Amino acid sequence: MNRATGLLLLTAFIVFTSATRVAAAEAEAAPVAMTTDVQGAAWLIEGSKKSKLGLMAYLGSGATLRLEAGARISVTYFAMPREFSLSGPAQAVIEAERLRTVNGAAPVMRNLDQNKVAAGQQFTAKQRERQTVATFEMKAFVPGTLQLRQPVDTRLLGAPEEFSWRPLLGVKSYRFQLMDAQGRPLYSAESTTRNLRLPESVKLQPGQNYTWTVEAQGAAGEPQSANAGFSLVDAATAGTLEAQRPLTTAGFSERLLYASLLENAGLKVAAQIWWKALASERPEDEMLQELANR
Repeated sequence: MNRATGLLLLTAFIVFTSATRVAAAEAEAAPVAMTTDVQGAAWLIEGSKKSKLGLMAYLGSGATLRLEAGARISVTYFAMPREFSLSGPAQAVIEAERLRTVNGAAPVMRNLDQNKVAAGQQFTAKQRERQTVATFEMKAFVPGTLQLRQPVDTRLLGAPEEFSWRPLLGVKSYRFQLMDAQGRPLYSAESTTRNLRLPESVKLQPGQNYTWTVEAQGAAGEPQSANAGFSLVDAATAGTLEAQRPLTTAGFSERLLYASLLENAGLKVAAQIWWKALASERPEDEMLQELANR
């Protein structure tokens, strides 16, 4: 073997080894579980770093959880759909397939539906960031401009109950128009309020996209308009989501996972109903408050 061939083989070995180490490090750092309920004082300990444990926190293998007296958490695992419920005082370690207690009472384990658990795993940090940005944009509107509220860039399980927008000072009426995906007008009306309901004669079809527009004369007499889109899910998708709807007696974790499922499916309006209910039960959780009040 000549010198050039030896160098090529050595380079290939180094690249392969580096790639293997990176892959192994990524696999080790990948979250294996997520908190789906947190009540009371609970902490996440990673090395020398200690932080307050919150809802929907991704947990990697090796992380330590510490619960004060009276605290209670639920941890849902992704690969093997299981939920572990732990009450404080206790300390436990996240392992690849289970929550291992270091001290305190052992956690209670139950099996979950894989489809529901997958929704929590897909609710990534980027999606959470987008929700925060969307909340900021919704709240930070410019006074004196026309802004649509609902439905805006979302999917719906059925026809919207109403269309709403922020009122403009001094405006007495608004012009509303609904169009199909081809831009053909389906319904037009004048409204003196900040919302409008479609008459029963207007039938929207599952699996179709729609656009709606609101026009008005601003306080200074200048015309203003805003438009947004939405779509209805097809009948098969709606049936699948309905079949996974938690029972009224379902626990907090199961309802949180269902809200995540709706959010991942682009059903922001339907998801927000669940987020609001969850946020009312955990008013101290900032993430839930953001999701509930977009």
